[in-house]
Amino acid sequence: MTNKRAQGALEFLTTYGWAFVVVLVLIGTMSSMGVISPSQLQPEKCVSPPGFSCDAHSMSENEQKFKFKNKLGYSINIKNSSIAIGSSNTASTCSSDSQLIGSDEDFIITCNDQDLKDGEKVKSELEIAYYKSTSDESFAKSVKASIVSQVFKSETNYQPVIEDNTSDAPTNESTGTPYQENLFSLSGGSVSFSVKGTDAIYLAGRTDITIPPLDSTYEIGRHGITNYPSYFLIETIPNAIFVEPNQVLSFSASGSIDYWLNPSAEFYSPDGKLSTASNVRALKGISAYNGPWGSLVGVFTDGSNPNSLSAPSSINYLTTSINSTSFSPGLRQVFFIGDGLTALNTGDRQSITVPAGATKLYIGIADSWAFSGYPGAYEDNNGAFSVTVYLNE
Repeated sequence: MTNKRAQGALEFLTTYGWAFVVVLVLIGTMSSMGVISPSQLQPEKCVSPPGFSCDAHSMSENEQKFKFKNKLGYSINIKNSSIAIGSSNTASTCSSDSQLIGSDEDFIITCNDQDLKDGEKVKSELEIAYYKSTSDESFAKSVKASIVSQVFKSETNYQPVIEDNTSDAPTNESTGTPYQENLFSLSGGSVSFSVKGTDAIYLAGRTDITIPPLDSTYEIGRHGITNYPSYFLIETIPNAIFVEPNQVLSFSASGSIDYWLNPSAEFYSPDGKLSTASNVRALKGISAYNGPWGSLVGVFTDGSNPNSLSAPSSINYLTTSINSTSFSPGLRQVFFIGDGLTALNTGDRQSITVPAGATKLYIGIADSWAFSGYPGAYEDNNGAFSVTVYLNE
């Protein structure tokens, strides 16, 4: 019986063994030619070091971004960070959007490795050196995150592409979206509607603009991707409400928006990220905004097109508390609305007084790349806020 089994095994190997050899040689040849690569079969992931969570990441040919949350339970300072991509033994220096990170706060690490190729999947090791905010950098410790991600093409370093807006407004394109407002009335005492993440507050009243396709540029900055994925979004005109001077309004808002078009990223409530201030620049006649990241905002206009007007000074939310019970913004000053309460999801209802000369209130989002710089980067804003505006008697 044993001899028969051995003979059967030998016959099997001599009959089919050549096929196994051919398959192995074929796989080896395809791998050496780059047709298949084990690295390309790895799933995308971002494995965070202990004490941190990796909430989102993106990698282009020229720039890599990683969004982390501090889960250590105490505030930290970022000393430095660096990235080593693939088999490279040379690490590139990276930078953090904030040096002081509070407990449970987000921060973004940006790197600029120039040697990546569109479409390849790479493994990276990101090293972050940090120390407790109550100590100094001599006590810094280093941790490492492991990332596997596909590289997308970016000829513009994945920064918003800004068209020179010192000349006339962009030429209307037949394939673009003509300016069209959704107008609401407070005649019934209140009105409710949805505010999308793409509702660009800096398009308020801009009747001179036709929103072009994503592969074109205009006054609102875009990410500048050569071939936009089909799931990216185009900017939209913010909703407008008819108002009269000296009316007093209050608001309620709920819902959430993800500003990175990433299901694993953090979704912000209407209050946005209260611990981090925006630095969105003015555009034509509409002011800058330095309130919380990703918050619900509004702007009053007198019906004039802001294109030919100078921007007023911005409201300084570094000195003006967003927890006040009442506000009196001026014409074309972008102001914080949030959830409409004096504290996060609690407190008294805040009130806004309509300024002299105002005829419309627009409600939308003030966005830019990482909430700093020229208005733009709306294409990856996924989600919406549900908003109700009340006319106080």
